[in-house]
Amino acid sequence: MPVASARKTQAADGSVLLHSLAGLRHLFETHLIGDALGVPAEFLSREQLTQNPVTGLRGYGSHNKAAGTWSDDGSLMLCSLETLLDDGDYPAAAMPRFQAWLKTGLWTVDGAAFGIGSGTYAALARFASGAAAPWGGIRDQDNGNGSLMRILPIAVALRHLPLRRYLQRISEWSSLTHAHPRSITCCQIYALVVRGLLRGWPLRKALREAASRILPQLDRDEREVMERLLDASVLTLPRDEIRSTCYVVHTLEASLWCLAQGGSFADIVLRAVNLGDDADTTAAVTAPLAAILHGSAALPPAWRNGVIRGDPLLALLERLPSATINAPSGLSLQS
Repeated sequence: MPVASARKTQAADGSVLLHSLAGLRHLFETHLIGDALGVPAEFLSREQLTQNPVTGLRGYGSHNKAAGTWSDDGSLMLCSLETLLDDGDYPAAAMPRFQAWLKTGLWTVDGAAFGIGSGTYAALARFASGAAAPWGGIRDQDNGNGSLMRILPIAVALRHLPLRRYLQRISEWSSLTHAHPRSITCCQIYALVVRGLLRGWPLRKALREAASRILPQLDRDEREVMERLLDASVLTLPRDEIRSTCYVVHTLEASLWCLAQGGSFADIVLRAVNLGDDADTTAAVTAPLAAILHGSAALPPAWRNGVIRGDPLLALLERLPSATINAPSGLSLQS
């Protein structure tokens, strides 16, 4: 398998010690890189990007940001990663960090938060008001991609849990800002695909296995909405049938489709960016999957050097090789 799989040991304090994270560290880096590649192209149409495709890091596009700047996708992913490292698998501990991102620019490149979705904004407002968890919206219109874009650290760190508990943890982390079953399901499918790819499975097998685990929990309406994911037909659709909006189903479909078309790490991530519309999130979600398949050596140095910089970020990433993720009391950690 190209990327080293993390080995799990049971520590005396009931925590999970993650080893061999040098390879997995690159998954988080590639999330930021995909985001930064897509930021200048966000909101551009597919036609515009066909005429002037993104081929590398750009600056001063849709958000007038310097090249290498990531958006809310990367910032909230880093907030989630920091929560795991500092507080363990306790989702509510992430909410003050999400607030700090919005108010003070925590885990931003230049101290200014941008790109927040309406679902995340509403959830943070409910949290700030003192409302009880979950703070995520539960209406059909609350199914943006705001939890999918930050679920990677949880999917990776907790992937050795038994299946039922793993899916429960993914659900609780999604529900911080997106509590509709559809948003939760998309996060669960993505997490299971990550887990399958890290086991060395081909994409189609990883997706089919994920679908078989998820299908029993879905009602008929949700099965219809998720049909192209559940039967894996999304992997072979023509490009004009793939949408790349901020709707969570579109984001997950587009990500898996980009991966299924093959090519190098750069080919896959640029394919995601050049779908247009919510280009940064599509690329941020896609890039770690491509990194699992191709390994960290496939990451273009110019992209990494253009994004992964700054002492706080480097310090956070340097914590990964010896990181200990604390588990809730009584949580079974057997594979």
